[in-house]
Amino acid sequence: MAFDPRSEPAREFVRLLTNHQGVLQSFIASMMPGHPDTADVLQETNLTLWEKIDDFEPGTNFQAWAFAIARFKVLDHLRKCRNSKLMLFSDEILERLSVAAAQRHPLLYDAKVRALNNCMTTLRPKDQELVQIRYHSPESLEQYAQRIGRPVASLYVTLTRLRAILRRCIQSRLQEEGGLA
Repeated sequence: MAFDPRSEPAREFVRLLTNHQGVLQSFIASMMPGHPDTADVLQETNLTLWEKIDDFEPGTNFQAWAFAIARFKVLDHLRKCRNSKLMLFSDEILERLSVAAAQRHPLLYDAKVRALNNCMTTLRPKDQELVQIRYHSPESLEQYAQRIGRPVASLYVTLTRLRAILRRCIQSRLQEEGGLA
């Protein structure tokens, strides 16, 4: 596919890349739990996906292709960190962990999204609105605070509390679904 940004294959590639950002980020984070460089690895993955646009076959499994590239980017990044105290595993263990994460991730991601959606319904409407404003609205938290007449600092405190509630709820629901947490 010669890259012409107006072509249908290029538009489809952009749509797929955009739609898979959340799942790619989650996949990378699952392979690098607690590592501070997950956003950097996501950017490296996106750059490589763009560079390999001509290698992608429209109609094939974009997620599997993107996960394979992300997996190699994670392994490469962790190898570069070998001298850092963050590097705790050998190449063989990293390889086994990455294969396990790749096999488990789509199921876990879908289960987490379902759990989050269910847990959101347990929040009060005003708390649901705050979460929606923070994560899905072009309106800034500062603008929202002004609009509702609350100090922005109190909204951050509320968000911290709500994230903890949602985290516990999601973990509980995932365990109910068969120990996916």
